[in-house]
Amino acid sequence: MTIIRSITKSLIILTALGGIAEAETASCPPGMPHAVSLSPDSTEILAEFIPPSCFQAVDANSNYPPGIEEIPVAGDFYSVNLEFLGSLRFDIIAAGNSFNGVFLEKLKKSYPDILIMKLESAKNVPESIREAGKRIGMAEEAGRKAEKLEKILRDTENRFRDSPRVRVLPVIWQKPLIGASPGTYIDELIRICGGENILPRSPVKYPEVSAEALLSGKADIIINFTGGSMSGGVSGSAAADPLPLPAGLNIREYRFSNQDLVMRSTPRSLTQGLPEICGIIESARAFPAQPAANTISPR
Repeated sequence: MTIIRSITKSLIILTALGGIAEAETASCPPGMPHAVSLSPDSTEILAEFIPPSCFQAVDANSNYPPGIEEIPVAGDFYSVNLEFLGSLRFDIIAAGNSFNGVFLEKLKKSYPDILIMKLESAKNVPESIREAGKRIGMAEEAGRKAEKLEKILRDTENRFRDSPRVRVLPVIWQKPLIGASPGTYIDELIRICGGENILPRSPVKYPEVSAEALLSGKADIIINFTGGSMSGGVSGSAAADPLPLPAGLNIREYRFSNQDLVMRSTPRSLTQGLPEICGIIESARAFPAQPAANTISPR
């Protein structure tokens, strides 16, 4: 779906370059800055301040807030249409630091003032809100928004700091079974809620978890993050399909609503994703603890 959308919009851009930009931004409120965003997380952060109609272009994976999918696509993780960007008039261009590093260097040469949002941890979200607000002349509003997010983090950390740990296997892909290692953003949110990721730290952020390792390892719960979009689909198989677990392995599984809420470091990850994870772990905590788990090794 994302590929089709990207191809279709790229064709439209090539055939009617100037007209589209004017049409898409025609309803941008007077005085509002015009923006280009090249990653889904930077799109969501800029959208805290400006409506979709003020975006001149976005990347192919930006799918929030509603209405952003109507904005022309400038590229994807692998490349950006620099000719198209050159035809646009905008006040700010931004991307998350997870954007393709090689192409990011090329962009910096053409747009040295590009805002690269460092989005590696939960605390980076309010920091990026503040930085974006300063860039577009909305520093006071940005401060208020950032303070609300920082309060959510403080309150959640304080609430679960001394809670019994719940051992969690976080799954982000069903076939093959792929988990999220310690050090990922999902892992950080789980830890804030009083969970403990049973996967070992690994240079691979999202390793495949073998059936053999699952049989020898134990977890209190599985959080299945494969439901929801990552731009319109489910991860690896239908959301309602059972996880490919070894026969006889009995681990309670909780399904998470939308993995965009935890795969992206955005305000929604703290206002919606974090409370949902904490609610799951609290539910699991109500059950008697199981014996200490062995760690599960990635393939």
